[in-house]
Amino acid sequence: MQVLITNSAGDVILEVILTVQRLVRKLGAEQDTLAWDLILDVTAALLSHVQVTCTVSCSALMAS
Repeated sequence: MQVLITNSAGDVILEVILTVQRLVRKLGAEQDTLAWDLILDVTAALLSHVQVTCTVSCSALMAS
């Protein structure tokens, strides 16, 4: 999952975020433990990608 998100374009990542958000809003209370583990794995991978992207972008801005 991490490799897929790391190598994805921004629009793909946005679609993943929106899809997970819809899933949680629509079926959140009905999800079992395994589903929540997968949702949290996706969320953690997205958060990690955003943090790395922000760090790289901020470093590039400070260097210029």
